[in-house]
Amino acid sequence: MDRRNLIAAGLLGGAVALASGPVARSKPREPAPPGWKAAWDAAAGGFRRDLAAEGVVGGAAAFCHDGALLGFEPYGFQELATRRPIDIETIYHWASITKTFTAIAFMQLRDRGLVSPDEPAVKYCPELAAVHDPFGRIDQITLAHLLSHSSGLRASTFPWGGDKPWEPHEPAQWSTIADMMPYTEIEFQPGSKYSYSNLGMSLIGRVIEAVSGDIYQQYVIKNVLMPLDMSRTYFDQTPYFLLPHRSHSYFVDAGAVTDNGAEVLTGATVANGGLNAPIGDFVKYTSFLLGLGDAKRNAIVLSAKTLQEMCTPRLPAEKLGEDQVYIGLGFFVVDHKLANGRMTRYAGHGGFQIAFHTDFQVNFDSGCAFMAGVNSVGRHVPSPWSKDYVAAAFTSLVPLFSR
Repeated sequence: MDRRNLIAAGLLGGAVALASGPVARSKPREPAPPGWKAAWDAAAGGFRRDLAAEGVVGGAAAFCHDGALLGFEPYGFQELATRRPIDIETIYHWASITKTFTAIAFMQLRDRGLVSPDEPAVKYCPELAAVHDPFGRIDQITLAHLLSHSSGLRASTFPWGGDKPWEPHEPAQWSTIADMMPYTEIEFQPGSKYSYSNLGMSLIGRVIEAVSGDIYQQYVIKNVLMPLDMSRTYFDQTPYFLLPHRSHSYFVDAGAVTDNGAEVLTGATVANGGLNAPIGDFVKYTSFLLGLGDAKRNAIVLSAKTLQEMCTPRLPAEKLGEDQVYIGLGFFVVDHKLANGRMTRYAGHGGFQIAFHTDFQVNFDSGCAFMAGVNSVGRHVPSPWSKDYVAAAFTSLVPLFSR
């Protein structure tokens, strides 16, 4: 099952105004300020040490500024049996990061006047009527509650089975999930707090299908991936021409390595965790989120105003070190205090499924983005590489580009 990795984005509060969405950039700044090489070498070295200590088979970290890839650190192998090394074209399973694409697709439809976040979820997902809601009527749960993980629905899309080798990782058909709605209950008053829910975002995928008339994957490919030229990004089964670049995933336990193969088939849960991509395509995605590049193309996907709305804190989620993590609409948000006392905002998401572990963050004030993908679960779950790399980016890399 997909699990949350709260390495999110941006810090709340303070007397200074924070850039909470894309900022128009007419001139790129100098790509490498003084101190960049030493700071990147330290961050990349820490990343490699963490992966080595965990017994990770392969992974990579990257850092961008104003859409330019400034740092890329590959480690190990995308397939151990053939010793194929990790490179910039290696394709990872990005797991729960899919949710950010699902939220963008939903907000596209909102901006076209086809759906509203304030509508009851049961209007588009009538199977919810069978859910037990001890807090009132089921129609009090809105689509905004699903997008902000505040509906009261459980964390797992399908918590039954999946732990035996012969069982599917996720249900192949939505009917399997729908049949279990009478065995589902709302766990708290909708809107009262945050509680991560894969089921909630799977339901948003169903809404996208009902409103657009497309199946979820087709809609996202046509309306998000194609305009952003993310031509090597796809859902579930790998296209034949990309198979040489597809990473396998691995469980590592006391030195024993289990190869889980390349594919992660998410079936009916594709909207909460089915995306696969190389880091190069994620550079394009984060550039769009930051408002970089072709403004007309970016606006076709989503307006800067709507992205700002999505990256505005709605509810407190958890803590990341001393920083409070918030949930927006599909994105996690953190307002982080710099060494000079100023506040700066990040937005992003993490992903964890089978043994793939991924992460990305964007910083609106500086135009920086950083991301990483790892193909193994080592000695700790989640691995400390994510926390350490994010901490290095927050404290040592992004501040070099801050205004």
